[in-house]
Amino acid sequence: MNRFVLTAFAAACMFSSCKNEEKKPEPAKGATPVSGQWIIIYPKDILVSDDQKVVYAAAQDSIVNLFGLKLISFGDDGRFVQADSSQAQPGTWLQKNNGEILIDHGGLGFDNFRGDLVGVDIKTMKISQDLKIEDQTIPVEWHLKRLNVDQAKALLGAKENWWRKKAPVPESDSAIKVRIRSMLEYYSAYFTLVSEESSYFSMERVMLPFNYYQHAVGLKSYKKTSPAFLNVFYNESDAQRAYKILESGMIKRAKLKDYPSGKDYVIEYAMYMKKLAEAL
Repeated sequence: MNRFVLTAFAAACMFSSCKNEEKKPEPAKGATPVSGQWIIIYPKDILVSDDQKVVYAAAQDSIVNLFGLKLISFGDDGRFVQADSSQAQPGTWLQKNNGEILIDHGGLGFDNFRGDLVGVDIKTMKISQDLKIEDQTIPVEWHLKRLNVDQAKALLGAKENWWRKKAPVPESDSAIKVRIRSMLEYYSAYFTLVSEESSYFSMERVMLPFNYYQHAVGLKSYKKTSPAFLNVFYNESDAQRAYKILESGMIKRAKLKDYPSGKDYVIEYAMYMKKLAEAL
């Protein structure tokens, strides 16, 4: 994926498609059918003109990578959180009487989100959004699935996301191993959810320095490791030690020649990460 396209599209979402003249919403109070924890599954485009189809085709991958398979929470108290930004200050969300949903300061893609509730029930939700891309208005309909209590705790709970917070001091090898194990256990739970709910998988949602194949996981070179992974460690030295610890664990697993076998390659990723966590 072209990262410039993604960056430009993110900027478009934050500025071009938003109603900036509106007053920032105050946090809503009390539970509504929208309240809860969700995974964004996919966007359904509603295109009419040929120009729309051309513009959407060029931006589709960036749109999916920006929003697809994100975990988000609409709190009863009006707080909005996405897992990728769970260590940041929560954003706010508000549902108007006409069904419009407003999200502010919710992190990438949700700093100034405006959409309309199409429908919601105990398991699913649909939100329509008009995206301003180039000179076209692109209507899309986001399909979401509600997380159950156990999934919400495992993937959006504060204790389960502690490893996202940058280490405030240098860490020992033992402490680094604990951090990496927590990351692997988290993504094992995430891949399990994705395997159950989605027909595709997005590497954008995972900060681990892995390459993903059918029936295999490989380690990227340190130079190609995502800054998102490196930045949770105190400094470059700790990040390098973390990489070596992860590399050592993968070598240990490879010698066993027992890569998991599952119903699809995504659940195999989940099983592998759980085993890798145990090997550290």
